[in-house]
Amino acid sequence: MLALLLVFVGSAMSQPSGVESLLRADLDRAAEHLRQSEDPKLAATAEVWVGLQPVRARVHTVELRLLQTGVEDALILGDLPRAAGLLAGSMGSMGDEPALIVLRERVEQALPKAPPAQRAQAWVELAEASRDPGERARCLENADRAALQGRYGEAQIAATRAAQVGIERAAAVDILQRIDAEYYVRPGWEAATQSGARQLGWLVEEGVASAAVPLPRAHCRPVRALDAALAWGEQAGLAPQTVIAEWMHGTLAALDGWTRAIWPAELASWQQENEGVYYGVGLELAPAAEGGVRVEMPLLDSPAWAAGIHQGDRVVRIDDLVLAEVAEDPVAAAERALPGPADSPVTLLLQRAGREPFEVILTRGPIAVPTVRGFVRRDDTTWSPWLDEGDGLVYVQIEAFKPTTLAAFDALTLPVAGRVRGLVLDLRGDPGGDIESAVRIADRFVAAGWLARVTGRVMPESEPHLDAPRGVRLAEWNEAVPGHLLEGVPTVVLVDAGTASAAELLAGALQDGAGAWVVGAPTWGKGRTQALRADPGHDYAVQYTNLVWTLPGGRALDRDLGGGIQPDVSLVLSAAEGYLARCLAHQRAAVRQHADGTPLRWEPMGRRYDLPPLETDPGILAAELVLRARLDNP
Repeated sequence: MLALLLVFVGSAMSQPSGVESLLRADLDRAAEHLRQSEDPKLAATAEVWVGLQPVRARVHTVELRLLQTGVEDALILGDLPRAAGLLAGSMGSMGDEPALIVLRERVEQALPKAPPAQRAQAWVELAEASRDPGERARCLENADRAALQGRYGEAQIAATRAAQVGIERAAAVDILQRIDAEYYVRPGWEAATQSGARQLGWLVEEGVASAAVPLPRAHCRPVRALDAALAWGEQAGLAPQTVIAEWMHGTLAALDGWTRAIWPAELASWQQENEGVYYGVGLELAPAAEGGVRVEMPLLDSPAWAAGIHQGDRVVRIDDLVLAEVAEDPVAAAERALPGPADSPVTLLLQRAGREPFEVILTRGPIAVPTVRGFVRRDDTTWSPWLDEGDGLVYVQIEAFKPTTLAAFDALTLPVAGRVRGLVLDLRGDPGGDIESAVRIADRFVAAGWLARVTGRVMPESEPHLDAPRGVRLAEWNEAVPGHLLEGVPTVVLVDAGTASAAELLAGALQDGAGAWVVGAPTWGKGRTQALRADPGHDYAVQYTNLVWTLPGGRALDRDLGGGIQPDVSLVLSAAEGYLARCLAHQRAAVRQHADGTPLRWEPMGRRYDLPPLETDPGILAAELVLRARLDNP
């Protein structure tokens, strides 16, 4: 069979089916054949790929040796989160290595003696390295138990009590009733409230609550189960805030890993994270060599950037806060002082080499978290999307989906859309986020049809897209609207095991609806999306799974339903390769001068000199090779 395939490919290389079959079957062998292509750039790309493979092999050999040494050292030092993290980062690509399996067993054996915080973190890392759902659930349960032990330990109890301030029964009832009405399926409350009772049982085992009172029973009516838990807590000597916090945590976590209550102490940071914007001045800070705080980097397009603050400027004072006089870590104190309400002023006293100390008055503004990148940063700090401008090849990376992502994607691609012959869309490590942004970006590529399907008990309200001048209905919110410039452009989508949720939806929509090829490793498999609801009084919020997504062809995305995106061309990068690829991306993204043209020092991203260097990102190179092969064999 193998010989027949080789004869077929060798004699019929010009036929698209031969190239397609070989690319899908074996990228390395396809590259060997494509070295003979009459297209000089395709042949050159294939030549680079073939030449890269011995370097990748050396990286893998060194990586395994370093990994073993690193885990051994971490075990000796008692740093179990590091040991588990090293394993979690590598077992996806080298998980069958017998040495790694033995090391994982040693880490688990050492965990019972570790402090609770370390134990919790290590179990979470081991869960990430677990392929079996049952094994993953066991690790997460152990992590939850260890985290609870840490919360009520002597070192953390004061912080735990502070985090529970403002938690009230009325908020918990509202959250339970909303979930009961809007969770994507009817919740199994009896099993969930049993998990909540188990969480309270852990408090008894840790000596936080009295053991003399029988635990509350599970119930199919969640509010009744909550009240039973509160009555139990009163007899067990627990504050109602503690009972609500722990019982709700256990109960909601049993529904799925993303459904949770957000209480007053964490509400602001939760909203900031989900909106993708916070209000501040845009400074990255670091300890100064002579003591105090220095500017590590003024963020692009921030108030600090516009005001001409330089890398290396020493921050002496923020309003009335003199950093030399603070007793705690001055960097932490400065980072707390800089954010604030939108449009509020903040005065900085700065010191720069060669000039007298000077004041800068900044107005706090929105600091958007960038989510879209091109291939390389231009001298004027904007992104160039060109992978090969002469051949019309474009590269776009989406790191996450926020409400700002669609506008950033359009800003990068629309100016060049008319000249694009092929596009690489990099979604590696993208955890997802705003589904609407992912659907609308899919619409840029898909000419007609559904972009995604969604099921749930309460469907989102949406208006169909309209042609406003004519008043003609064009499409539903999850249907493609024809007429975008990227429709029909050959596209390759890069994914890996860290590609999840909205990113999987986009990759699958392009695979199904735009004929895109997916290159990489099978994706995470999170086909559920969460509603984010805040109380109108801004005292609490809830995040819960309200919808399940399927792709246009009917494929389920969720791992529990058999989902995840399966690549057309398999390429699994090791942890070391991924790290080296991120170093190259950091170098391409470097800002080289301040807003006033003064040179800005660029530093490599933690370069590991014990690893063989990669001159190119294997993922991007593989995507380019597949893209060029498709263009050469349409």
